[in-house]
Amino acid sequence: MISATFSADPVLDALDFWAARLGAPLHPRLAPYAQVHQQLLDPASDLRAAAAAVLCIRWSDLAGAAGDTGAAQEELARAIKGANLAGPLLVVLCPGAGDSASRESEAFKTRIDDGQTVIIDLADAFARYECHAPLDLAADRLGHVPYTDEAFAVLGTVIARWRLAAIRAPIKLVAADCDNTLWGGVVGEDGVRGVKIEKGHADLQRRLAAQGAAGRIVCLLSKNNDADVRAVFDARSDMAITWNDIAARRINWAPKAENMSALMEAFNISLDSALFLDDSGVECAEMRALAPAVATVRTPTDAAELARFVDHLWLLDVVPGTAEDARRAEMYREAAARDEARSEVSSLAEFIASLDLKIEIEPATQETLPRLAQLTQRTNQFNVSLLRLNETDLRASLDAASEEFCSVRVKDRFGDYGVVGQFRARAESDALFVDLMTLSCRALGRGVEHEMLKSIAKAALARGLARVRIAFVKGARNDPAARFLETAFGVEGGLSQDAVLEADAAALTALEFAPDAEETSSRDESHPAILEAREPSPQGAGAEIGMRYEEIARSLTTGAAIRAAMTADVKARPDLAEGYAAPAAGLERDIARIWERVLRVTPIGAHDRFQDLGGKSIDLVRIHGALRAEMGADLDLAAFFQFSTVAKLAKRLADGEETSNPAAARAAKMRAARERFAARQPVFAEARR
Repeated sequence: MISATFSADPVLDALDFWAARLGAPLHPRLAPYAQVHQQLLDPASDLRAAAAAVLCIRWSDLAGAAGDTGAAQEELARAIKGANLAGPLLVVLCPGAGDSASRESEAFKTRIDDGQTVIIDLADAFARYECHAPLDLAADRLGHVPYTDEAFAVLGTVIARWRLAAIRAPIKLVAADCDNTLWGGVVGEDGVRGVKIEKGHADLQRRLAAQGAAGRIVCLLSKNNDADVRAVFDARSDMAITWNDIAARRINWAPKAENMSALMEAFNISLDSALFLDDSGVECAEMRALAPAVATVRTPTDAAELARFVDHLWLLDVVPGTAEDARRAEMYREAAARDEARSEVSSLAEFIASLDLKIEIEPATQETLPRLAQLTQRTNQFNVSLLRLNETDLRASLDAASEEFCSVRVKDRFGDYGVVGQFRARAESDALFVDLMTLSCRALGRGVEHEMLKSIAKAALARGLARVRIAFVKGARNDPAARFLETAFGVEGGLSQDAVLEADAAALTALEFAPDAEETSSRDESHPAILEAREPSPQGAGAEIGMRYEEIARSLTTGAAIRAAMTADVKARPDLAEGYAAPAAGLERDIARIWERVLRVTPIGAHDRFQDLGGKSIDLVRIHGALRAEMGADLDLAAFFQFSTVAKLAKRLADGEETSNPAAARAAKMRAARERFAARQPVFAEARR
């Protein structure tokens, strides 16, 4: 849901374009015009209930006649903080004529600074996409439409990049080649001092380091000598990534697809969670053939092109996450250490005892709420009721006296698992009823689930309730939760369908964890990679994804290129009551081309009514601007409703009375006459036959 302080309808065209091009479920909608504060403050607004919210803010629209931007910023910041939005929020700060956009952007960021809201300065995006003349002052005066079509294409692209980073299948590991990718040249031939680190290489290195800081595992995958690669990291002070940023490496002469599989197995990650970057077309083709689930992207070898490419490779975009997300790479290393410890003992019981596990069960807080909401969305294997909730859904339970709502944190001698579980229960007759109980897979099978149920039972007794009831919903992947409940509640015959289970609270407080009795698989479930288990992507989907985003990073890097691609994506003329009549040469044809470009409908006939073609008032503003710019025509908008076909509009303009450039109208007439004359000549008559 997008709410703007100005007329933002054209942004929907760009979002629809990206949704179709990438097969993405964006489904954008516009909130009512210039109703930003109302949407934020109304508990029943569409914006507050949306899966994701976007605010497009131009300070001059909010500052009022006094131009008090500071007061407008403070008022908007308060509204955002009090909105309790159901989903993530993007705020796009949009420049206007004379705005000191950069200074105002920085000031507003300090007012929000919640670690979750993403704030983007559209002026920076205009520079990134080489949109150098984004303002349309005439359209702004006429219909409060402040930007050109190209600029709106950039705005839509900014929103699409942000949203797609959150909803596409997550990338957990990024593996990069070294020679001619991280640096220019071949270290084995050119030597440590001979390889070049130009701006494009440094940009890629910085982006990779940022991937690690965001919780992705950064690896090297190179056909090379390990000592040579390490020497570049050690000796070159102009490297923008350090050896400590690299979580793992496979530097040898084996096939890279084989090495990628080994990396993924080591971290217990599926191949469809990996991104592979390499300059070699041969290596990329081999990876796509042998490991088609991997998102494989071929990087440019030219350093200048690489700089642009890196800036526009959407797969490297990340969104703000929880504290656990930021620690993800560190958690992988801790999981590897646990694996090693597991291999050194003879039983699961001995392994669990060696972990020195510490389980902290505490009331949920505002600070842990984002993580708890995330757990309901992503946890599948131990999600008892399969509830998928957002922060707004959970917030009401924080201070409800009738409810027990707790988070679960786990630590061991190797590190902090973070917040890995939760439960929510409410007093109901003689029982405490549990409607939510989730536990991350990285803590499953450690006895944490037993401690959670014992804590619930103790809470029931403390409230004077003798029973514990729990709602179980059968899902495709929550068999671990079912097996635990079968044992804890003494279910005979297994849980094969939805059920409400009940047990004596006092009996549940005596629940014991027997590790060796419950060990059913040799696979260690402690890996953070399977924390948010999901259905695997279709075979080959990664290769397709990689090629789509590679194409964007190579060719759709400017506002003009994006707008051209959008314009090429046109709809066929609808089946209208009146048949198609070709526009006459000259003015009619020129006007029809403008209508086709704006409405993205082809062909448009001379007598097709604007409204029947799907035209909206915002399109009239854009057509008005194009007619003024290309023909000097300056019709009143109301005239478009009276002269609502190409033929009528052309007739109105033909005498040049309402044009600031009569010469353009006369030229169109002369061009029409020449074309009619030429059409009567034998060669053209023969061509028509």
